[in-house]
Amino acid sequence: MLATNGNKRYRKRNRKVKRVMKKQEVVLNNIQLIAALDGLMALRQKELPVDLGFSLVDNLKTIRKRVEAYNEYRMELLKKYAKLDDQGNPVVKDNGFIDFPGKDAEQAAEQAVIALNKVEMTDSFVLYTRNEFKAAGVPISPAVLEALDWMIREELPTN
Repeated sequence: MLATNGNKRYRKRNRKVKRVMKKQEVVLNNIQLIAALDGLMALRQKELPVDLGFSLVDNLKTIRKRVEAYNEYRMELLKKYAKLDDQGNPVVKDNGFIDFPGKDAEQAAEQAVIALNKVEMTDSFVLYTRNEFKAAGVPISPAVLEALDWMIREELPTN
């Protein structure tokens, strides 16, 4: 029998199961984005299957943009409330903390940063199942799994 696309048996036997990299909308706050960035940076060094690696890099790019915007705005807030050096940067004390001119300025900055951390954003990300991570055969620490928990979706039921 000739193996053609019109042959049902040929199509059924030689059908490759491909993972469709569909993005889904996810709402994350800035703290979750920072944790996800750390988790993805840890996975970035691992040997992964090509499709999993590409989609993780795609997610990483999206998260990096958001975290960079967060860091810029956070620095603006700190410059607004903190003591500044000659270059206009916040002064850092010997203990590693930012120096504020008074308790009121410190509390105002703290409240502004807390509010900034709670800001939620919606972005499209590729989500994965546990089996897709298992199939990669890469050990993942519990800390990384916790940071990327939102990226793991439930298995689809098989009929």
